[in-house]
Amino acid sequence: MDTDAMAGSGGSDGSGGNTTSTGGNSTTTGGNSSEGGGAGEGGMAPGSGGSETGTGGNEPNPPDGPAICQGDGDCADLDQVCAMMRSICVDCVTSGDCDDGEVCEQNECQARPVCEDSLDCPNVDLVCVTDGGAPGPGQGVCLECGSPADCEEEESCVNNVCVRGCASDKDCTPLGMLCDFDSGSCATCLNAADCADGEYCSDGTCMEAVCTPGETVCVGEDIATCNEIGSGYGDIDGCFNGACDVVDGEATCVEDGFGP
Repeated sequence: MDTDAMAGSGGSDGSGGNTTSTGGNSTTTGGNSSEGGGAGEGGMAPGSGGSETGTGGNEPNPPDGPAICQGDGDCADLDQVCAMMRSICVDCVTSGDCDDGEVCEQNECQARPVCEDSLDCPNVDLVCVTDGGAPGPGQGVCLECGSPADCEEEESCVNNVCVRGCASDKDCTPLGMLCDFDSGSCATCLNAADCADGEYCSDGTCMEAVCTPGETVCVGEDIATCNEIGSGYGDIDGCFNGACDVVDGEATCVEDGFGP
């Protein structure tokens, strides 16, 4: 399963510098994003506004979507972290990225009741789960399960939720689901083919794609390529002898800003 997507997508783009001036090839000093999106000063993230170049300039306007990153520093101005496997900024990768009393679900921090033990939880269907994952003393949050023992006999605990366990697809097909043999639980999807167009499969759930598989965008002077399922960017390649520009809808390395 996608390790980044124990929690799902999340980043929104900020604003920064490095926009092109009309009719020239020079850029202003500042961050690496264009107006309307991306990371601020020092960021690697794209802005909004489509994949077209400015008049006479070499810095394209990357598409809407999560900011592209190569490390947490690229997401700092957005108060986010980098999902390294997908090269996009998200609110959280683990619950440690969230505030106290919050857990990371699908890359978003969700508030949960704080507890010292399970007696603090608002109803008997919840248990107090600490960072270690199992119920126990200490500061925790109230969740559906911390281990399979918290679920019914035919259920498994997956991402702190009790789900139907399985040993065969026959255990899941009456629910309109398939058996994920890695987790031993029923899942909505096992791969992108089980989801609708424009979606990818993350931890057994269909999620909206953040980019079109195979599409390329400029990130500063680098080229980022959307991965094969559209969950993020798998490759970011530098233009060592020139700059990145969009030519015929495709990010391309050009020399001296005058074309390929």
